[in-house]
Amino acid sequence: MRVPRKSPPEYYLDQVLPILLRRRAVQLTKFDYRLASNLDEELQKLRCRANYHALRFTKPIQEIGERLVTKMRTMAKRYIAIHLRFDLSPDGERERGKCPLTPHEVGLMLRALGFANDTYLYVASGEIYGGEETLRPLRELFPNFYTKEMLAIKELKSFFPFSSRMAAIDYIVCDESDVFVTNNNGNMAKILAGRRRYAGHKRTIRPNAKKLSALFKARDHMDWDTFSKKVKASQRGFMGEPNEVRPGRGDFHEYPSCICEKPFTDDKNRKGEALLSDRIHMNFKENVGENQGDKSLQRLKKRSMEELNIFKRGGW
Repeated sequence: MRVPRKSPPEYYLDQVLPILLRRRAVQLTKFDYRLASNLDEELQKLRCRANYHALRFTKPIQEIGERLVTKMRTMAKRYIAIHLRFDLSPDGERERGKCPLTPHEVGLMLRALGFANDTYLYVASGEIYGGEETLRPLRELFPNFYTKEMLAIKELKSFFPFSSRMAAIDYIVCDESDVFVTNNNGNMAKILAGRRRYAGHKRTIRPNAKKLSALFKARDHMDWDTFSKKVKASQRGFMGEPNEVRPGRGDFHEYPSCICEKPFTDDKNRKGEALLSDRIHMNFKENVGENQGDKSLQRLKKRSMEELNIFKRGGW
C-alpha cells in the first residue's frame, strides 16, 4: 500500500487500519515523508518512540556497523563523518545553492572552519561522479580518509549486492561520529540529523551551499585568512547549534522539537486522544465484528497503557 506524502493521522485510521485489522499485516511502500509533520504532542512522542527507540537494524548490519565505529575510535578518539554526494550539475543550479558541494569544496570548508589536516574522516558515499579523481583533493586536504570499504572489505562482501544495507552501515558509523557533515538534502542526511538532535544535539554541519558557492568562485581573489573568516560567517546558523531552528519549524524527523520537556498531556491532547480512540473503536467493530472488536480493543488499550506508563517513567 502506498500512502500519500505527509498524510494526517486520520488517513492511517481510515485507510490503513481497516486493512491491518482484516489481514493482520500491511506493507507500506515509499515510507519517507508519509506522515504529516504537525501532529498532537502525544502522537509526536509516539513517533519519537518509533523512530529512535523501537526501530532497529538487523543484527548483522548492527554488528558490522559497530565494528567500523570501533576501528575509527581505535585510530582516533574523535572523527568526522561526511555523507558525500556529488553529481555534475548546471552552474545556475549550483549558484542557487541547489547542488551538493564538490568533495574538494567540502574539504576547503572544513579546513576554513578550523579542522586540521590530521583530522580523521569517515566518508559515506555511493558512486561519486568522477570517481577517485574527484575525491583526490579531499584526500590531500585530509590524509586520514576512510570508507567502509577501506576498513572492512572482506566483511562487506555479502552486503555488496544490497545498496540499502550498505547505506545502513554508513548510517551507523555516521550516527556515532563526533561531527556529522551533510552534503545533500536526501532522506538519510535529514533522518540522521534529526536522530542526532534527539540524542542530545550531537553536532551536524549543513553547508550553506548558496553563500559558499559564491565564495568558492572568488577563492583565488582573497588570501586564506579572509576566505576562512567569510566561510565561518556564511556558516552561522548551519553549524548544528542546539537552538539553531525554532521548535515546530521544518520537518519533524529532521528537527524534532523538544516536546518531551513539556508536561506529558493537556486538555487539547486529551480531546485528541478521545477522538482517536473513538475512531479506532469504530474501525475495530466494522472490520472484526462487535464482540471480537471490543475484546481486541480492550487488549490494545491495556497494552498501550502499559507502554505509556513505561514511557512516562523514562523506560523508553
